[in-house]
Amino acid sequence: FINSITLYGGGEVWMLTVMNELAARGYKVSFICKPEAEIIKYPDNKSIDVLPLRIAGDFDPFTISQLTKIYKKRKIDIVIANVGKDIRLGGLAAKFNSGVSVIALHQVDREIKNNLRYRFTYNSLADMIVVNSLATKTTLLKSAPWLFDKKIKVVYHGIDYQKYSSGNTINLRN
Repeated sequence: FINSITLYGGGEVWMLTVMNELAARGYKVSFICKPEAEIIKYPDNKSIDVLPLRIAGDFDPFTISQLTKIYKKRKIDIVIANVGKDIRLGGLAAKFNSGVSVIALHQVDREIKNNLRYRFTYNSLADMIVVNSLATKTTLLKSAPWLFDKKIKVVYHGIDYQKYSSGNTINLRN
């Protein structure tokens, strides 16, 4: 996982939850983030290999070089990138490591820009785009008609209902 955002918000909560679930199921999980990232301070990341890295501009050669080394050393085969910058840096590093797939997250229902930078990012660097709703997928396809429908996968966020249960039973609706 790569996340260059230093704040701890909904996306980071989701990432930490998914990373912990994958680790609990036996997957080796690495998390690349800025050294000052708030997520590092959370105690529930003990089973995750946290790798603080100075993450600079979108096409920073130092960051790409460091990511390339991390991928090789840790034998990483899937990179899940949080935002455009992470997709660009992580995707370019993946190009230097054959067999590394890049999954781009797009977890907010908002358009993406229809320019060369975004076309390159989503068409050439991301192997798959994961969105959290059908509405988000629809918005992406409307704003970027150059995206392939088959490349976008909807993965709904789950809820651990036991965290919110006050007793033996809980009433949840779909």
